[in-house]
Amino acid sequence: MNHIVFLPGLGCDETLFSHQEKNLQKEYITKTLVCNTKDRMADHVKFVLDNSPDKFILVGHSFGGWIAQWVAIDAPERISHLVLMGTGSGNLTVELKSFFTEMKMYFERDQAADFFDKINSLIIHENRKNDTVLHQLIKKMQSFFSKENLLNQVNTDLEAKDTSGWLKEIQIKTLLIHGKQDAFYENEMLHFKKEIPNNHFIEIEDCGHMIPIEQPEAVTYIICKNSYLI
Repeated sequence: MNHIVFLPGLGCDETLFSHQEKNLQKEYITKTLVCNTKDRMADHVKFVLDNSPDKFILVGHSFGGWIAQWVAIDAPERISHLVLMGTGSGNLTVELKSFFTEMKMYFERDQAADFFDKINSLIIHENRKNDTVLHQLIKKMQSFFSKENLLNQVNTDLEAKDTSGWLKEIQIKTLLIHGKQDAFYENEMLHFKKEIPNNHFIEIEDCGHMIPIEQPEAVTYIICKNSYLI
């Protein structure tokens, strides 16, 4: 039976991929790894490789998708297929540096909840802005993270380990999943579509940045039924 390892985004835990894990257990052995105990990319990559089987499908969302790229670059022999959703290359533009610097300031002041309140309505499709169940699910994930966990993740963002120069070397079959209304990494996902040689791009309608929990059935179906992962 094939293995799948899921890597959630910043401020997200196992809950992010709970629908996929629950519904893929008949076809796959699944595991979710939360990368929040270190603050450098090399350490996150080591953590994933040390806690994963010899060969596996790697699925990463947002911050987790960025780590997944580096795992695929550093240890391609370990990855059978790569799935990237709503993620970026780590290219720290002026806008992103400002965003992560502000985020770090909030975290250092123990005001993480205030920062997340500012952005949570922006990371989901506008039709779900009044979805209290979804909002509470996101807030619950974020509240589980300690100050140290959050600072580890944002410091990794500010380290800015950019994959751009290595994308053409990713020869692994790569499935790119983009939420059509995800404004955070739309340009980056289209860049991956252009640069990663062996990729298949899928866009999910009515979906913002939080793809696995905004459109859980669609994501599960894509992973389970997509011939590109065989």
